Amino acid sequence: WSSTQVTNSEPIFYVIEAQWTLPKTGINQEDTVSKWGFVKEEVSHTKAIIRNIQRDNRWYTFRVAAVTRLGYSSFSTTTK
Repeated sequence: WSSTQVTNSEPIFYVIEAQWTLPKTGINQEDTVSKWGFVKEEVSHTKAIIRNIQRDNRWYTFRVAAVTRLGYSSFSTTTK
């Protein structure tokens, strides 16, 4: 991701959240989708490696928010 807004309140750090989707296994079932949860907090750079996630057929969606002295920004557009 990249820091796109230049303001008087530069980001102090970023937080990364993830949501996972487990594909349906039966004909009449729906995908199982988790709630959003923190995977990394207080990231100080615009790049991060996420290592501690389950890989058992799950699809992950990630989003990032900047944290400044004024609070949290809106979360970024999600990515898979």
